[in-house]
Amino acid sequence: MSLSKATLATLVALPLALLGVGRATAVDAGLEQSIRGSRFIFAGTFETLGVSNLSLLPASDQTALVRVREVIDQPPVFGPVRGALVTVQLASSTGAVAGGQAIFFTNGMLYGENLAVSEISRNPDPPGVPESTVIDSLRKDVLTVRQLEADEALAARLATATAVVSGRVGEMRPAGGSEESGEHAASWIFATLTVDATLKGRPAAGVYFAEDADEFWAQAPKLTPGQEGIFLLQPPVDGDVPADSYVVVNPLDVLTKDQLDRVRGLLLR
Repeated sequence: MSLSKATLATLVALPLALLGVGRATAVDAGLEQSIRGSRFIFAGTFETLGVSNLSLLPASDQTALVRVREVIDQPPVFGPVRGALVTVQLASSTGAVAGGQAIFFTNGMLYGENLAVSEISRNPDPPGVPESTVIDSLRKDVLTVRQLEADEALAARLATATAVVSGRVGEMRPAGGSEESGEHAASWIFATLTVDATLKGRPAAGVYFAEDADEFWAQAPKLTPGQEGIFLLQPPVDGDVPADSYVVVNPLDVLTKDQLDRVRGLLLR
């Protein structure tokens, strides 16, 4: 049996198309938008409408006290909140009734004697479906979306990197006095690199990092002799270091070697 060129093209393109839509079909588009827009997601029950338990937030017809039944995703800074009564600044009062149960997609708003959050969206509990089923499914969707977000953030750093290498940190030395005298001027350290694989760009002999621990530089990578990893070598943005050198300034600029396959995959996109 002979196949037309058009049919052959379709058969070849199909697996590639399926790869391309895998991300989009993993989570419903509307749900993905809600997850992306919120950082505190929980199953809750409306207890009292039109009130607030936070003095910083006046009660209104757009506020409600909601009991947190189960946490699905939350910022670590919130601490234990399961069972807590939080004030929700409602996106819409439609469907808000005392005793009503829903999944709340929210963000932290105010923190005082209690927690207040702003609602992004709300999904009422579907009738006849066990809550554990709803929550387990949503937790999987949240993990999927958070991984997408993480991959997108890493892909952005890979795109700005002049070079990406796998290797080991060698000797280190101070870079000397900075030409910048601003409040957040960095104390740069030059670290040599022994490269075992170049994933993007050209091999690099070394990289600069900021040893400072102040608030501005606290999250910047701090290298140590003998450290192995994947280094996303970024171009310098000021005159502190030579113009043709590399820096690592973002937590994503230094990864452990077990991320090698992930990095390679993202570079191929």
